[in-house]
Amino acid sequence: MSQAVSLKDIQEAQAKLRGVIYQTPIVERPHLGELVGMPLFFKCENMQLTGAFKIRGSYNKIVNLDPEERKRGVITASSGNSGCATAYAGKLLGIRTVVVTSMNPAPAKRAACEAYGAEVLFVGHTSSERLQRAMELVEEQGLIMAHPYDDVHVIAGQGTIGLEILEQLPDVQQVVIQVGGGGLISGVATALRESGFKGKIVGVEPEICARMAYAMQQGKPDVLPNWRMSVGDGISSNKAGVLTYPLVKEYVDQLVTVSEEEIIAATKLLIESGKLFAEPSGAATFAAAMGGKLDKGLKTVCLISGGNTDLNSLHNIVTKA
Repeated sequence: MSQAVSLKDIQEAQAKLRGVIYQTPIVERPHLGELVGMPLFFKCENMQLTGAFKIRGSYNKIVNLDPEERKRGVITASSGNSGCATAYAGKLLGIRTVVVTSMNPAPAKRAACEAYGAEVLFVGHTSSERLQRAMELVEEQGLIMAHPYDDVHVIAGQGTIGLEILEQLPDVQQVVIQVGGGGLISGVATALRESGFKGKIVGVEPEICARMAYAMQQGKPDVLPNWRMSVGDGISSNKAGVLTYPLVKEYVDQLVTVSEEEIIAATKLLIESGKLFAEPSGAATFAAAMGGKLDKGLKTVCLISGGNTDLNSLHNIVTKA
C-alpha cells in the first residue's frame, strides 16, 4: 500500500492542531434518525473555527512551512471555505495570504476572507480557473501554494476529523462524508481505515458535478465534462485530486449522488427540525440519508462540513424548494 498520507501524518497534524481548533461535538437527532431509518448522529464542523472543517488542513499546511517559505506568503484557490481558513491561519501565524475565489462567491465567505486580512482576487467560475490563476501568481510572486484539497498536509489535517469520530463514537458503523476535490473524504477515510474501522464509508456528491464518480469511471482524475455549479458551492469543484483519488478508491466503500432539490430540502430540515445551521454543502450528507441512499439500521455519523452562509442567500436557496 503506497499512499501520500498515512495515519502517522494525521496524528502529527492532530498534535499541531491541539489548542488551535475546536474538537467539534457529535450530536444525535433521534427524530431525524427515525425519519431516515437509522440511529443518526452529526459531526458538527459547522461549529468549527471559520465555520467549516477547512481550518484543519489550512493551518496544518501553513504551520509546516519553513521560515523562508513563510516570508514568501501563501495563496489558495477557493469557492470560499478554504479561503476563509487559509486567511485565518495566516492571520494566526502572521503570514501574508492571497485567496483566488470565483466571480460570485457566497457573500458570507467573501466577507470572512477579507475580515481575516486576506487579499481576495475574483477569477472565473470553476475550480480549474481559480487554480490556474493561483499557480500563475505562485510563479509571478513566489507565493507558496496552499492547495484547497490536493496537498499532503491539507489531507492530513482534514483526517483529524476521523480520529475525533472514533474517539467520540467508537461504535459507529457508517460514516458519511461530503466529496468535493476529495481532501476531506480522503483524509477522514484514511484516518478511519488505518485506525482499524471496519464499518462503511460513504461519499456524497452533487449529481450535477459528481467529479469523483467520474474519476472512478475514467480510472484517473480528470476535468468533469458538462460541469455545473451546485447549490452546494463548497463541493462543486470540477476535478478530483491526484492525491485524493487513490485514497478514495482504496478506502471508500460507496459514492452516492444527491440532487439539488434533495440538498435544499436537507438544508431546510436540518435547520428547522434539527436546529443545526448548515450551508447546503454541509447538508449534503443528510440529503443522502433522506434520499434512502445509505444502509438503514446502522449507527451513522453524517458530517456537517460547514455552516458558512448568510440569511439572505439561505432564503433564496430554500425558497427554490
